[in-house]
Amino acid sequence: MARVSGSRHFLEHYCEIHGKLGNIVYRRKRNGEEYTYEYIYHPKYEPTVLSRRSDCIVRVAAGFTNPQYKDYQSIIKKMYYYSPYFLYPGEYDLRCNTFFKIVHKGNYRLQINGGAGMVQHLSPRSKVTYYFTAEGEYVLQCYNGGMLYSERKVIVIAASESLEDAYSQWFEEHLAEVLSSPDPAFASLPIYHRYLKSKGVYLNFSGKVEDFVIYPAKEYKCMHSHKIGSYARNRQTQYFCAVMPKVLSCWQGVGSDFARVWDKYYNRWFPDNYRKGKHGKAIGRHHLWSKLVFKAAGVAGFDLKTLSPEHWLPGIDTLGDLLTAAGYDGYGMTEEERDVKIF
Repeated sequence: MARVSGSRHFLEHYCEIHGKLGNIVYRRKRNGEEYTYEYIYHPKYEPTVLSRRSDCIVRVAAGFTNPQYKDYQSIIKKMYYYSPYFLYPGEYDLRCNTFFKIVHKGNYRLQINGGAGMVQHLSPRSKVTYYFTAEGEYVLQCYNGGMLYSERKVIVIAASESLEDAYSQWFEEHLAEVLSSPDPAFASLPIYHRYLKSKGVYLNFSGKVEDFVIYPAKEYKCMHSHKIGSYARNRQTQYFCAVMPKVLSCWQGVGSDFARVWDKYYNRWFPDNYRKGKHGKAIGRHHLWSKLVFKAAGVAGFDLKTLSPEHWLPGIDTLGDLLTAAGYDGYGMTEEERDVKIF
């Protein structure tokens, strides 16, 4: 492939490039030989029964936690491991590293409902195929060296049932049990991130090149890149950009008593939800305000495009009303403070 002059030529000359950079992928063979090829975009596949499981779990988790919050990784690992797979009758290929949590190659014994099983030589990226014909519950067990290594539950439902409703109902009954379960301490597979590593006198640098941005990473002499996104066709982003000025306009119009009480609430809420030193206070008082307004509007089915202090969220007059509607904890705020009017 012909070399590109200018900024990319500089990067190719002064950096080791690993992975995709712009529209070119940089790879290395096992013998160290470097090669490149043009990146071809392939649209994401339509949601499958298995991928919809992840969507359901993340949706439930988003209702009470956040990737920025304390213990998020522990929570999401428990939810992924202990929650069952709801499937329709049919054939499924299950990858060993995600389903049975296998991280090392070896011989494993697989059983269903504790009955007869079979021994297979499996690696993390191997796939095991199961065909479920009858509705009901199945317990799939994986043994390593005579010891139970992992255990997953599969619940086969009728084709007429809603997969999302099945997960939602199950979590309503079992979420507390899942969160109180021990941490499934399985080792993770290594993730190979794309990056640039300087091989010259420059430790790192940043800036725009073609249609992507380069920025320094925390690692020494290492940089990352990402493509400059275009959200022109993203309906969710368009809606957010349209209503966010209205939400902030309402924030600027709150009463002085509410602002004082809100400041107290924020100072109690932030340290309980974010790790110390996490980008300082990356989420400010107005960011928290926006989170609650969006949450409350979603619960009430209120279109924020019409939002204003005069056309405010129905039934929400005080701090307590807003916290209740959004499902947020009161953090010891007194009744007098909860009764402070927003406007």
